Amino acid sequence: MATQIFMVRKANGTQEPFSEEKLLHSMKASGVASPIQQDALKRVKKHLYNGITTQEIHRSLETLIRQENPQAVGKFNLKEAIMALGPTGYPFERFVGRLLDEYGYTTQVGTVLPGACVTHEVDVYAKKDSREYFVECKYHNLPGTSTDVKVVMYVKARGDDLRDNLENKQLQKTYEPWIFTNTKFSSDAIAYASCQQIRLTGWNFPQEHSLASMIEEKKQYPITVLSSLGPDHRRTLFENNCVLLSDVTKKGSACERLPLPNATRLELEKEVQYLTHE
Repeated sequence: MATQIFMVRKANGTQEPFSEEKLLHSMKASGVASPIQQDALKRVKKHLYNGITTQEIHRSLETLIRQENPQAVGKFNLKEAIMALGPTGYPFERFVGRLLDEYGYTTQVGTVLPGACVTHEVDVYAKKDSREYFVECKYHNLPGTSTDVKVVMYVKARGDDLRDNLENKQLQKTYEPWIFTNTKFSSDAIAYASCQQIRLTGWNFPQEHSLASMIEEKKQYPITVLSSLGPDHRRTLFENNCVLLSDVTKKGSACERLPLPNATRLELEKEVQYLTHE
């Protein structure tokens, strides 16, 4: 008897066949133990139906992981944690800047660069070795939203104006365009960026150097992964320039001054330890 194929509805409305491999991979990446992975897979498969949403599957897995390994929930919810940086895009810009710092770039967030025609407020200016970048950060707080080709064309136009100013002043340097997004790029956006040599970093793009892989490689998670902190505490940390978990652990950080009950502070320390020293 042929195995029934169940279709899963994604956040953007499209459907794809249910994949055991994708589900197991997401749990493995979150540090969930193998026996728990298999138990979760059995539970999800038991309740599958055609048209089930990715959100339903995610909630089901989160419930089980929270019961079996609470510290792993933050890592499992990493994509949602990035979306929780909002509601404005500024915290995401600060997060990208801090992440690039960890990769050896010198960065400035919210700086202004002169163009030939107008000045340009740049989300993040980044420099490493002899290469300089102006980084555009496109933050989305809704699943299924993509960054389309219009954004890439807009960045191309800004880059042209910045280049023209440098050429007019006979300066021997250039600002390379780089776009970060916390979701995905449309196929046209990727094609146009490739044609115009514009660097793209999306949630899962490119495969080897995506935003998700950059975060995982350095274990530089945003403070929004911490389930032990409420929205008010997170806001206080952001206001004090605590964006990454590594900022939380610094001696004299704003986190040390948060009025937390002892039990909450202990849980916070356990979460940070699990995520950064796994």
